[in-house]
Amino acid sequence: MMRVKFNGKELDTDFKTSLEFFENISKNENDVWIINGFATKENIALNEDDELFCIERNTLPPKDALDAMMRARHTPKLHDKLKNGRVAVCGLGGLGSHIAINLARSGVGFLKLIDFDVIEPSNLNRQAYRVSD
Repeated sequence: MMRVKFNGKELDTDFKTSLEFFENISKNENDVWIINGFATKENIALNEDDELFCIERNTLPPKDALDAMMRARHTPKLHDKLKNGRVAVCGLGGLGSHIAINLARSGVGFLKLIDFDVIEPSNLNRQAYRVSD
């Protein structure tokens, strides 16, 4: 019996490999399997305190699981610093809009987005937005 973290919660398991574990947990072959921060379908030996996630494709995971996945992507304590970080982006044109998206993807907890321009068809090609946004 070993203890692993599954979707952010501690769990005791008798399974020895990731394939055994996920095939018993996941009923859909299209689910995304994440082992210690890496998405993989390879058969990997499980170790004590491994972090495992099973996420249904095309759905947003629960907030606690998403937080645990973000934490697994970074070095220790970096996720907490990013999550508590506050960044203001002044100007959301061709460069600022891409910067804001990447800051959000990195896990920055608070973004203040400032722009007084109007998005028009003539400048839409420079924006990181779709017409429907």
